[in-house]
Amino acid sequence: MPIRIISSHARHEQDVKKGHLHSMHVWWATRPLAACRAVLLGAVLPDPAHPKCPENFKERSWELLRPLSTKSEIDGMALRQSLLNFIGDFSAWEFSTDKRMVDTARELVKAAHPDAPPLVVDPFAGIGSIPFEALRLGVDVFASDLNPVAVLLLKTALEYLPTYREHLAKAVERYGTWLQERVAKELKEFYPESKGSIPLAYIWARTILCEGPGCGAEIPLVGLLMLSHKPKNLVALRYRGDKARKQVIFDLFQPKSEGVVQNGIVQHFSATCPVCGYTTPYKRVREQLRAKRGGTQDARLIAVITLKPDGSRDFRLATEQDHRAIRKALQALDNLRKHNGQLPVIPDEPLPPAGSLGFRIQRYGMTTWGDLFTPRQILALNTLTQAVLDTHQLVLKETEDQDFARAVATCLSLAVSNMCQYFSSISFWSYDHMAKVFQINALPMRPDFAEANPLMPDLVGGFDFALDQVARFLERESKQGLRSGTVQQGPASRIPLPDQSIPTVVTDPPYYDAVPYADLSDFCYVWLKRMLRKLHPDLFYLPLTPKADECIMDPGPPRPGELEKDRTFFENCIQRALAECKRVLQPDGLAVVLFAHKGTQGWESLLKALVEAEWTVTASWPIETEREARMRARNSAVLASSVFLVCRPRLGTEVVGDWREVLSELHPRVHAWMQLLVKEGIVGADAIFACIGPALEIYSRYNAVETAGGKRIELADRYGQKGELVERGYLSYVWEAVAKEALNMIFEGADPTGFEQDSRLTAMWLWTLRTGTSGINRKGSEAPEVGREKKAKKANGYTLEYDAVRKIAQGLGVHLEELSRHGGIVEIKGNVATLLFVDERRETLFGKGESELQKRSGGQTTLFGEPLPAVKASSGAPEVRKTTLDRLHQAMLLFGDGRIEALKRLLVDEGVGKDDRFWRLAQALFALYPRNSEEKRWVDGVLGRKKSLGF
Repeated sequence: MPIRIISSHARHEQDVKKGHLHSMHVWWATRPLAACRAVLLGAVLPDPAHPKCPENFKERSWELLRPLSTKSEIDGMALRQSLLNFIGDFSAWEFSTDKRMVDTARELVKAAHPDAPPLVVDPFAGIGSIPFEALRLGVDVFASDLNPVAVLLLKTALEYLPTYREHLAKAVERYGTWLQERVAKELKEFYPESKGSIPLAYIWARTILCEGPGCGAEIPLVGLLMLSHKPKNLVALRYRGDKARKQVIFDLFQPKSEGVVQNGIVQHFSATCPVCGYTTPYKRVREQLRAKRGGTQDARLIAVITLKPDGSRDFRLATEQDHRAIRKALQALDNLRKHNGQLPVIPDEPLPPAGSLGFRIQRYGMTTWGDLFTPRQILALNTLTQAVLDTHQLVLKETEDQDFARAVATCLSLAVSNMCQYFSSISFWSYDHMAKVFQINALPMRPDFAEANPLMPDLVGGFDFALDQVARFLERESKQGLRSGTVQQGPASRIPLPDQSIPTVVTDPPYYDAVPYADLSDFCYVWLKRMLRKLHPDLFYLPLTPKADECIMDPGPPRPGELEKDRTFFENCIQRALAECKRVLQPDGLAVVLFAHKGTQGWESLLKALVEAEWTVTASWPIETEREARMRARNSAVLASSVFLVCRPRLGTEVVGDWREVLSELHPRVHAWMQLLVKEGIVGADAIFACIGPALEIYSRYNAVETAGGKRIELADRYGQKGELVERGYLSYVWEAVAKEALNMIFEGADPTGFEQDSRLTAMWLWTLRTGTSGINRKGSEAPEVGREKKAKKANGYTLEYDAVRKIAQGLGVHLEELSRHGGIVEIKGNVATLLFVDERRETLFGKGESELQKRSGGQTTLFGEPLPAVKASSGAPEVRKTTLDRLHQAMLLFGDGRIEALKRLLVDEGVGKDDRFWRLAQALFALYPRNSEEKRWVDGVLGRKKSLGF
């Protein structure tokens, strides 16, 4: 597979904002269409260079692709290369609707399957990335998902769009405009204009009472102060405490730089009172908000961001007119509740149990989905809900087509539902625009929030924008001549197809504990149910989305009557689904399973399920599918790639593999695969997990692998009751082979065993963090509960899952417990291991006295440029270590502090620079440290002194 080209197109596609399937409605952990399209073509087309490739396919593809070849007859290798080039080119976003490219792809599929189009099955279809691209190729599709919100999205893309095409696109735009105009008349008084300016967003803050002695002032929990980050129009809030009235006063100003803006009143949910200066700690803030069910209903309106007639932004404090509109909305909502229908106006469906995966809002007293919305938001959403129902009746009256009216109403409901992610009390204003709730695969609590105006034109957060997202997708894809697919709701363990009836399965199952799909989608489900329960009674008959059969690992408490979703639950669930896929697949069929989990436990669970479901993994292709600057990718190993595992059914009688033969095959296979991956630009965690496929091919071709003495080698490690390792599994040997191969590449042919264990682990750790396109951001990651205020908690190192570190250390012959003791390079807390930043080791390397001197001096030289005197370690300081890595870290800190003379003494007088390992390690770490990091700059500075010091 041309993974470098496909990855490039997949990254580019992430920036597409309109006309994309994924922009139609929010969904989680979606895969780029570029990668899906390329992998599907690779799965349904034969290899022209294979001896068993049908001649008619080679002849037709030779006509279509016209490969360059000097041979007079058909050249299978040249044709293979042309086909791979086509797959790479066709993965580009701009070619996905190019008639010539689409027609060529469909002709290739037709030539490969002349009797009838092949059927591709995806039992974990989600939003439909895989089945939708299969339709583009002219392939028949069966797509299913347990989640009713996902099924609704699948019906729209795979059934309604191919059936009604341009007619649907035009109708959605036309009736959507009618709906918008109608809603605007009903809601306009609740979002009043001011001097011709349209409100875009309202800035709110939850409040508590100061618990300082004798104070009791109301504290608005404001963390967001910068309202405009545009260089020529910086706008910020500032605040002061009025001790006489015990009030917090706000005003707006234009700072010269963001650096002069105050810190937020709230930081990590601890609130410092501007009136008396007392800081109410996090737990007490949480308890006060808990007593008010999250504090949404009595939040304080601070400021309003508006759009002036000339298109520019304006910023003002909230006025009496704004508060009057809020009171009118509250009264209107009370009147609406008196005329309640079958479902409550305010969603009373319960939130997931406290502690559920991805959810923190319950600890602040929120118990129902209605607690996430302000009264005005609930009024607006109910108005939109009724408008969708009325639009359905209007379409039905005008067309007398029940199915078409249902399709139009469904598309309009998706626009309303998608708007909700900008329209709740956990939405926020970020860098001059409304930001969606689902920045991460979770629902974090926010002390302050932004309320969008649903009536604003064309901008993010309004219904007009959400409608445009749906309409643009329908319009772009309506001209592709897609055939309808088959969509069904149900668990992946029950596929309603005959045994051995299909040639291809391509699916993207849940990633262990990465995404709580069902719980997150309830955010949309409660509103979709109010719009569509009569139009889709089979999808919206339950209070919330079904959870019992959802295939995830969730550490939260189980619901009444349901099983605990631990690792065993996930493994059993995914194993049943994969066994079902094998049941419906033809004996010579092919399956592709996508997986993108950063933890070894998730991978081990999936691979165990694959083996027990009697699949043989034959290859694995890593394709970059993730954004370069994701929130969860900072200072931690998060995959940039999805790994596409190519699988075939294991056939034949019970075959037992010999452990010695399996182990002898492993290292050469990993070596060859790593070389290929590096050439394609795949490194780090992506390369580690991409090696699983070829390594597992050796193991999974057998029903069991045993030693000469009959002892069975399991796939995963086995542990005792106290967590001690009892028996190594096959995968630990895979991690070991990958780690050793990577270390040999890192040190460019030098024997890595010549370095101490801290050097080996550091090099491998940093290499694991790398991706094919970027390094890791050195800045500390944002506190997920607070949001985006500038004083986020600073990270102290580079993090990896502890189990991954343990396996890497084991493979490198490193004693992790020694390096995690006091003064070591590793810190372990729970299931997270951290490789400490170099400046976190200052006291260990120089002693406490030196560390305090540097803190006082800021690491500066004297007025005349003379270096500050070196301070010997105090008698109570830890012993200065003597490893090559410690010496390099000392040199890096000296350079970073500007102490060039001290650096010279270390390298020359103490002879550190005479050790060739020092420079080889410095060179290796320079290549591994994240770009723009302090460490990279420091080690570069040390390397820059090498020649001048005579080394």
